[in-house]
Amino acid sequence: MKLFWAFFLGLVIGGFAVQSYYTLIPSTEIFGAFQGQVETIWLDDAEDREMELLSSFSYIDPANKTWIAKKGDKINGASIPQVFWTIIGSPYDGAYRKASVIHDAACTYKTEPAKEVHRMFYYACRCDGLSESKAKVMYFAVKQFGPDWQLVAETRTVMSNGKEVTLTVKKPVQMTKAAADEADQLEQMKAAIKLIESKNPSLEELDQLNAAELPKP
Repeated sequence: MKLFWAFFLGLVIGGFAVQSYYTLIPSTEIFGAFQGQVETIWLDDAEDREMELLSSFSYIDPANKTWIAKKGDKINGASIPQVFWTIIGSPYDGAYRKASVIHDAACTYKTEPAKEVHRMFYYACRCDGLSESKAKVMYFAVKQFGPDWQLVAETRTVMSNGKEVTLTVKKPVQMTKAAADEADQLEQMKAAIKLIESKNPSLEELDQLNAAELPKP
């Protein structure tokens, strides 16, 4: 009987300890983690906002996938459409600077489909400390108006040790988006911001949303 109560007490104490541990974990933990520090140098002979990474920097998303921005990579915030910087902030401001570095690199490498890169950006923004609504605004901006591509399988034949070897590689193919002038894009983005702040749609609902169909604010 004493053994039973000792075992029961151990379960209660152990359960409380586990619950307390997860209660104390910062909420950003569920959105992944960054590794390293963003260290850059401005490039004088390039665009005025272009920088070069002095060390590698990475982000581990909630699915435990690692996204790397390598030492020597050039970043300029171009993956966040510049037309929106006045209403959502530039890539170098606010609580998403680290997320924008990882997103820039992923948009350059294009080793994953654009939709996965943009979804990663949302989680990286949350990990960086951005609120849910602001992270959804950033996500929608890059998904709707940012770079877009798909990976298409391509078969190649190469020689290896005197033998022909067939390899299948994934090649990024740029997707064409409907053209809209900057004024229209700003109005569409303002309408999306109003919707996100009032309705808090899910990421899946945002994926189905077409900014051009939203009522003007």
